[in-house]
Amino acid sequence: MERTVCALGFFDGVHKAHISILASCARYAKEQGLKSIALTFEKSPAEFFGKQIKYLTTLPRKKELMENIGIDRVEVLPCNEETLSLSPEAFIDEILIGKLNAKALFCGFNYTFGKDALGNTLTLTSLCKKRNIEVVVMPCLTDDGVTVSSSEIRMALSKGEVELANRLLTRPFSVEGVVREGKKLGREMGFPTANLYPERMPNLPYGVYATKTVVDNKKYVSVTNVGVNPTVNDNSLRVETFITGFEGDIYNKKIEVKFYKFLRRETKFNSIEELKEQIASDKENSINYFKELH
Repeated sequence: MERTVCALGFFDGVHKAHISILASCARYAKEQGLKSIALTFEKSPAEFFGKQIKYLTTLPRKKELMENIGIDRVEVLPCNEETLSLSPEAFIDEILIGKLNAKALFCGFNYTFGKDALGNTLTLTSLCKKRNIEVVVMPCLTDDGVTVSSSEIRMALSKGEVELANRLLTRPFSVEGVVREGKKLGREMGFPTANLYPERMPNLPYGVYATKTVVDNKKYVSVTNVGVNPTVNDNSLRVETFITGFEGDIYNKKIEVKFYKFLRRETKFNSIEELKEQIASDKENSINYFKELH
């Protein structure tokens, strides 16, 4: 079995700090003529113990982002009793050595592993030294005084601070899914929308956002409402997007909505006419936002 270099972590969001770990791992592996592997879990171990997690990235998107950084292979561990009950020593011997034949490891400063997360970077370094495995622990990364972490990004999104979240991610936060039919009220008002009903989406303030939407690999300026549509008494949470310049049938297509700026909070209007006027204004605000970016 060939020796490998492994990046360790859950990597939700594959943000700026994760990119540093993954890129360092890929670079080291290339220099040594070895394969680089990102070792992650199919879902957060916290979820296995009953915590509700709002994910920044789906597993397929996470894999894609890691491979784009230069990682040769993403190894996904099952999040089950058997894996999570391994002691730190057993995790190293059975997974990192037995399964992956690791020569070197890269991880973040706050990495934990093994049963009850008893292993930390000191444990990892100590145990791996005895097994002749090099360990590189990457320091805490900050951006303008903000610690780069998945929880900080979720916090920024929950406050509507989309530009901060995007800076920490190094790309726009996005939601993807297959477009489902809604009540077609937007179409009746002259603003046909694409409706997504994402599960486990991070908390965003209900309201309107300047977005870009990818349909069939083409990117369109769009305006997106996240919320429950109080004017028409629809209480199901959705991501509802009006895509400028798109014509054709969008139902059952997979799309990606990229968020750039929070424009306004969700409002209950007195009439459909008022709502129509506001949607037209939101559309112009989104178009103008992207014009000003260039």
